[in-house]
Amino acid sequence: MSKIILFVHHSVELYGSDRILLSLVTGLDHSRFTPIVVVPDEGLLTDKLTQAGIETHILPIIKLTRNFFSVHELIKFPFKVLESLLAFQRLFKGRHIDIVHSNTLAVLSGALWANLRKIWHIWHVHEIILHPAVARKLYPHALMLFADKVAAISQAVAHSLTTICPSLAEKIDVVWNGIDEANPPCPKEVKSFRQELGLSNADLLIVLVGRINRWKGHALFVEAAERLIERGVNNAYFFMAGGPPPGQEHFRQDLVDRIKLSSAQSRIRLLDYVEEIRTLWEASDICVVPSIEPEPFGMVALEAMVAAKPVIGADHGGLSEIVIDGYTGFLFEPGSVEALTNRLAELVNNESKRKEMGENGRKRAKRVFSLQRYVRSFETIYELAR
Repeated sequence: MSKIILFVHHSVELYGSDRILLSLVTGLDHSRFTPIVVVPDEGLLTDKLTQAGIETHILPIIKLTRNFFSVHELIKFPFKVLESLLAFQRLFKGRHIDIVHSNTLAVLSGALWANLRKIWHIWHVHEIILHPAVARKLYPHALMLFADKVAAISQAVAHSLTTICPSLAEKIDVVWNGIDEANPPCPKEVKSFRQELGLSNADLLIVLVGRINRWKGHALFVEAAERLIERGVNNAYFFMAGGPPPGQEHFRQDLVDRIKLSSAQSRIRLLDYVEEIRTLWEASDICVVPSIEPEPFGMVALEAMVAAKPVIGADHGGLSEIVIDGYTGFLFEPGSVEALTNRLAELVNNESKRKEMGENGRKRAKRVFSLQRYVRSFETIYELAR
């Protein structure tokens, strides 16, 4: 008999945790597991879920943000909890649910409802919480209290939790994200994409993909571009793709203002969200992930590796588990523009090394980070649920 799994998620875009959820629910063996997804709004993710035939519902979701610990938010919190739990109760009254899967730490509704209904609960942790300090200390204890199983997306995530709450180790499984390497775009599409970006065959495309926020390293990327051009690199272009989190549009404006003042302004472009991300990676030459705080995993690096592109990443967090320094790309000292510039220079001036590292990365992604392995890992966890 098929197990019914209720996935609770807080976002409807198609960034890292959104795409991972989509890959998981569509990749499950539906003869053994029936997924139901609950999200707070309609968006790109719900469109994809509907197209895949996944039962999807819109409900109020309690999402914990950095503003949660303000007096205003704390006053509203009990009312939000009541609203969300009542909505879950109304929708699923009389329906049997075997497992609740809360996708990201930010989602609290699934944890509370699962414990209220005494349903086995897995909390899928995609974050390393550093700020505020009170959240960093409270989250691991919340996991201990409300989760039957914790799935951490990297050893770095698991370590950040068990450092605060050592007893949590017995509940944690590390499940690296997986990616499907099928259906690459055809060469004509890639050539056309590069032409649309105004690039010639001789131009190098260096790409940073990710949310525009305070820690993804966009300013570091811009400064490295300036230094490369100062060193005489005249065929490289630097593209950043992605938008800011909702309500944090000022980060994008700050970046726009920084680019306007840059000596490399003519070589730098800021793109909005790119849905055909595989085409962007196929069209690029080098991937840069310069995060100044630890990436919990680094899905962007994995996407680039599948497209056989070398990755230059900051040497902390999950990136250190994905990128093999000197083999699939380079790791550099976090926050060091000089180290990043030096690594970029090595690849910009060496096409054979770019291709060799890119091919090494593609093989590693296929061997270690396949979507099939990722889905099987969760199916094993679901099978063991009581």
